[in-house]
Amino acid sequence: MTAAAHPHHLVCHPETPCPAVQRIAVTCACPSGKDPCLRLDYELHGDVQALRLPVRTQPSPARRLWRHTCFEAFIGAQGLPAYHEFNFSPSGQWAACAFDAERAPDDTRRLQNAAQPQIACSVLGDRLSLSVQVPPLWLPKRATGWQMGLCAVVEMQDGQLSYWALAHTATKPDFHRRSAWLLRIAPLPDAAS
Repeated sequence: MTAAAHPHHLVCHPETPCPAVQRIAVTCACPSGKDPCLRLDYELHGDVQALRLPVRTQPSPARRLWRHTCFEAFIGAQGLPAYHEFNFSPSGQWAACAFDAERAPDDTRRLQNAAQPQIACSVLGDRLSLSVQVPPLWLPKRATGWQMGLCAVVEMQDGQLSYWALAHTATKPDFHRRSAWLLRIAPLPDAAS
């Protein structure tokens, strides 16, 4: 799967069904000379009133956003074990973490202290939309291209969580598994970034 202007559809993990959600799609716009930010547009369709959404608050970094409704992205340079994880909440809060390898945090890199994403969230009828501009300082080098996983956690009013991703390659939900990161982003033409 390569990045393009068309939406990439997420699928629900079979162990965590969520009848209230009809579909979740993500559109990805890659950094270019005109815009150095990565733009992600998430769109959830369904019975939004049946979901528990975090209350809008002051934009700030936060921990454990994945315990509630949030939208996520995992991104790493192709062929290298290191990667970054981003969590974006409808509340306006975010998290950005660096890993040396699968689930091995790199505590020397403080991504979320380096910059702030721009997050916009709206609910209109049966649609929840969240758009984010990921700061260039959060992005890995793109000389070899990127491999990305796009995901979402959806919380129902009763507290049940549902896990959505481009693919699921384990019996339990696990967004860190690189085998499920199906989105490929080509290297920049000059391989300078």
